[in-house]
Amino acid sequence: SSGKLRVEIYDTNDKRQGNFSVGNQLGFENAEHAQGWINKSLIEPEAGDWIVKIIPINAKGMVLINTLTLL
Repeated sequence: SSGKLRVEIYDTNDKRQGNFSVGNQLGFENAEHAQGWINKSLIEPEAGDWIVKIIPINAKGMVLINTLTLL
């Protein structure tokens, strides 16, 4: 079966501000490396708690999250 990873970004009002997905077409026995990135820039984003949802489907691996705030 194929694997997939979906990443969704939600603001403080639970409104989706971005999404991304990456996957492969091979099963785990024929391991395939897939990678990707999401880059989201916001002008004057709302203050508060944002949510990043990471949704794996038949996938395993590593997720790295970096953030940068410019003043």
